[in-house]
Amino acid sequence: RYALPNATRTRLIMKSNLREWRHIITLRMHSSAQPEAQEIAKIIWGELMPHFPEIFGDIPAILEAGSRANR
Repeated sequence: RYALPNATRTRLIMKSNLREWRHIITLRMHSSAQPEAQEIAKIIWGELMPHFPEIFGDIPAILEAGSRANR
């Protein structure tokens, strides 16, 4: 990947357990993350949420609480 130009389209396949997906999504949906990472995390969260609401349902509240704490 380091030898390719920045605009080169690549495919990425990720495999992880639910605990790790929760961690990734929480980090990447944060307002300080890159906008592209936020967009992808929101898509992944939207796909996982209907299947596992008890695991991913509180992520927006966690992010909101974190943004209020940083004010």
